[in-house]
Amino acid sequence: MWKKIAIIGASALVVIAISLYAYMRVEVNEAKRVIDAQEPELAKYRTMGAGVYTSKEIILAGDNYGPSYLISRLQEANYENKSGNCDRCFSWDSTTRVLVVKHPKSEQGLEPLYQNGVVTVNFSGQKVASVSQGKLIIPPRFLRQIDNSSRQNLSGDENPKLKEAITKAEDARFFEHGGVDYIALAGAIVSLADFSADQKSHGTTISMQTAKGLLLQLQPKSYTKQWKAIVYAKALEEKFDKDGIFQMYSNYVYLGPDTYGFRAALQKYFCVSIEAATEEQCAAVAGKLRLPGAYEPTKKNGKKNWTERTNQVLAAMGSKNRVEEKFFARAQCAVAPARFIVRYVWDQVGKVGDNTRIETTLNPYIQAVLEDAVRGVGNLPQPNGGKHGTQLLAIALDPKTGHILGEAQKGKYTGNLINYHFTGGSVGKPFVYAAALTEGVDAMNKPVPDLEQDIEGHTAKNYDHKYLGNMPWYKALVLSRNPPAVFIGSELGFGKLKSTYEVLGFSECPGAYPTIAEGQFGMSVVELALAYSTFANGGRRPTEAVVTPKEVNFQTHFSPEAIAQVNAAQRDILLEGTLAKAAKGLGGFRGVIFGKTGSATEGVVVVLFTENLVVVVWAGSVENKPLKGTAGTIVGPIGVRIFQKILSAMPRFLGSVKYNATVETEIDASPEPTEVPEEGVIRPDSESGGKQPNTSKEEPKVIKINP
Repeated sequence: MWKKIAIIGASALVVIAISLYAYMRVEVNEAKRVIDAQEPELAKYRTMGAGVYTSKEIILAGDNYGPSYLISRLQEANYENKSGNCDRCFSWDSTTRVLVVKHPKSEQGLEPLYQNGVVTVNFSGQKVASVSQGKLIIPPRFLRQIDNSSRQNLSGDENPKLKEAITKAEDARFFEHGGVDYIALAGAIVSLADFSADQKSHGTTISMQTAKGLLLQLQPKSYTKQWKAIVYAKALEEKFDKDGIFQMYSNYVYLGPDTYGFRAALQKYFCVSIEAATEEQCAAVAGKLRLPGAYEPTKKNGKKNWTERTNQVLAAMGSKNRVEEKFFARAQCAVAPARFIVRYVWDQVGKVGDNTRIETTLNPYIQAVLEDAVRGVGNLPQPNGGKHGTQLLAIALDPKTGHILGEAQKGKYTGNLINYHFTGGSVGKPFVYAAALTEGVDAMNKPVPDLEQDIEGHTAKNYDHKYLGNMPWYKALVLSRNPPAVFIGSELGFGKLKSTYEVLGFSECPGAYPTIAEGQFGMSVVELALAYSTFANGGRRPTEAVVTPKEVNFQTHFSPEAIAQVNAAQRDILLEGTLAKAAKGLGGFRGVIFGKTGSATEGVVVVLFTENLVVVVWAGSVENKPLKGTAGTIVGPIGVRIFQKILSAMPRFLGSVKYNATVETEIDASPEPTEVPEEGVIRPDSESGGKQPNTSKEEPKVIKINP
């Protein structure tokens, strides 16, 4: 009898097992059909080289980057630090100061070949003395994915230590099981009664986690989801090999705020490329998989928790190395911060697929300089009221091409400010004088009145409430006096001035009112950069600013004589005007850079330019709340810092005006003026200087940017 019962029981178990297997096969086959349908979504975690990138970086003799910057860029571009027989690698000899770069011989996913063969870079100190092949081309810097995440795909084979750390931390038998680790699953059930939440085994394999994260992410937590995870894990194992599953997992996982994938995590928390990451760094980011929020170093006990977890992973790896809390004490590096300019890329290129590579006009070095400058600004003056506080925005433009070379934004406001319109103030004044000179307005040949007088129902006021009498027009521009600008605007005709602004691309000039001569109308940083390209480019203005490579049209404005004379005044603004104090930071570049400031009630702006570069920096309230301070003191130093770093590294952006060149001038810039004119925030008549000018009838100076 018992024998019959045993036979019946065994038969029943066989039938149940066969039924379960059949049911599992039905479920797995259905899961495979779902995976086939989701293939485009899964492909974006396997496609190498997809995303939004800067332009390629071209290194020339005469550049002053220094070898450390080039090495960091090569590592960022996945070049291995290795000599001898290698592909996509570099070596640095500190004795001879020679950098040897070997370019890849084949395309890397969507990344094309930019340069062939071996390039040798010789340094003299920090300066690039010579470059074989005439130039070194470094592949573009990654910005963000098309979906605006920070994820940058890896293949999974870049660093064996990282692969070991991930598997030891999450799924020690990943390369042995078929999607489900039944031993770990049983251990997880046992561990529920014995260990704390951070120590217990979860029993979920990398394949199951990949299924949950990419295919079942919308399903709520339940036993049904856990069963589905097992089914989909087995389906994934049948559709992809282990390396493919590991690659998708490594690229999609969330590892901290705005940090997806291990490449982004290593860059953010340790400022290293995946190839250069140490055993301890690999263990740390792998350990973060379990509870990313609990191991965030900026949170309470975050460093302590992360230290303990990292040492657990190191122990699982069989390593004798251990870390202390100070291992996580360093400042975090920026990871793909350019979310706003990437949105602007979307606007220009339209909808594209996720597995697309977009190379922009952004210069890698200039983009990094703007990001660092904006991020490094401390406490800005805050507006009186509002919830967003002060916003900061910087943009760099090539005036000869209309290409946007860099953009960075900081503040609580999460909208894109690149096309935001703010009151520009005195940055509009150079166009008043240039138009009047071009039109041959007779008043430009005589002293202009800095007087409190009514002009067409408007009385222009200066910030200091002082009025300096008659003075040459260019002195009025250097000292940013309001009444002279309104007077010249009236002599030109406010209707003609309005038309001038409109043809220069300013879209929000309200009407033929006296206040437009003071720049009291809406303008964006892009409109300003394009308009000032007129002064930088000998009167030729690109009709649009582009962030993806294409040729643009140009319009010509103002006479060559008008451009030259207004540029003379804009140079002197850095010597004795509203930028005199801030411009000290330019050192030897001070005499060959041009600029203007503007202040209004709700914000301040500075424009600096040379023949080959225009930089605009704005700070203000998007809620039109009053902001205390002037452009010369708030954004002037930021713009100067940006310009100084760019020109120090790439003197080519000076154009034909060379470093420490002697520029003909009648102004003695040394010693410094004891009183620097400031711009104010009076509205609608904001801004003026406060320094007593020389009111002699001297002739305007002529200084050309492109002699």
